[in-house]
Amino acid sequence: MTMKKRVLIGSPVHQKPEILSEFLRSLKTLKVDTLEVDYAFVDDNANEESSRMLQEFYHRNSKVMIDNGIKQDEYAFHQWTDYLMEKVAVFKIE
Repeated sequence: MTMKKRVLIGSPVHQKPEILSEFLRSLKTLKVDTLEVDYAFVDDNANEESSRMLQEFYHRNSKVMIDNGIKQDEYAFHQWTDYLMEKVAVFKIE
């Protein structure tokens, strides 16, 4: 029996609903037969529709972690704190 390789897909998310829709759709269509995929997102969306879409993705997938980021109209690069990096690392090994 071959063990599946684990992959973590992580990203800060600050996207218009139209773009986020395509991003999430592409994640759903990935060929992951030989992989165990986990997701880690930082929700930086100021747009409530985009945050709702991310939550829907979370509710449809048991391997999704969403951390609330800074909700701003203008995107500022996400600052990875030691706390956030440790949180993602722990999620990856669980």
